[in-house]
Amino acid sequence: MNNIKSVLCNNPEGYHRIFYREYGNENAEHTVVCAHGLTRNSHDFDFFAEGISDNFRVITVDIVGRGISDWLDNKALYTYNQYANDFSTLFAKIDVENVFWVGTSLGGSIGMILASKRNTPIKKLVANDIAPYIDYSIIESISKYCGSTPVFNNQEEICNYLKEIYTAFGDLADKHWEHIAKHTTGKKDGDKYRLAFDPAISYSILEETNHKSVDFWKYWDKVACPTLVIHGLQSTILSSEQTKEMSERGPMADVFTVEDAGHAPALMLEDQIQKVKEWLLK
Repeated sequence: MNNIKSVLCNNPEGYHRIFYREYGNENAEHTVVCAHGLTRNSHDFDFFAEGISDNFRVITVDIVGRGISDWLDNKALYTYNQYANDFSTLFAKIDVENVFWVGTSLGGSIGMILASKRNTPIKKLVANDIAPYIDYSIIESISKYCGSTPVFNNQEEICNYLKEIYTAFGDLADKHWEHIAKHTTGKKDGDKYRLAFDPAISYSILEETNHKSVDFWKYWDKVACPTLVIHGLQSTILSSEQTKEMSERGPMADVFTVEDAGHAPALMLEDQIQKVKEWLLK
């Protein structure tokens, strides 16, 4: 079971509220904070959180503009810096000074930023299929698909659509796809369904990066905590070469390769959950 809570965060033009789910014992020795991918939401970690909550307090977050968290009026404010600030506000709200971070894609990038800072509360970092360097052509391609606004008649249509665009999540069972579809379904627009994120998040990335490649090696090289990189072997985002480099510089990460997934392993399958859990418990 989980409890839904929220925290009020500030931005340059006012305030917004982000929602999060809490699992396990709030007095557990370690707190795991989970951050999802670009267009995803906290429910991507439901299976993972349930699988590790006997050992940890687990917090899964709807990043601003996703899930049930607020959308920003000024779309240019969807930035890495804003996301990092929101999580810093969350850390204060949940009153923890020691955090184990599990981040998929965008969530992994945010984790790099936070873990690179002086006196960071992040004591362990799991970066799920995200590279410190992402070529602009990849960013542009991602922006095009997540900036579109498809509409659907029902959840079955949504499920079929998601199976197609997220085939790289790996060999998931029907229960996983049904779960993903249920929680990716946003509010109705007339008699049609839309997806549960603000399409403007895609364009803000292009603007923030000034239409250039993303280079986060400057953050990676400052990370000092134990780090695990999860590599979807078929990933178009994280190459085998970059994975090797991430194991040789900065925190010199451990590597867990998921052979039947691309970008990004869903962390919903039991073997993946147990592998990450064992690493966090080391």
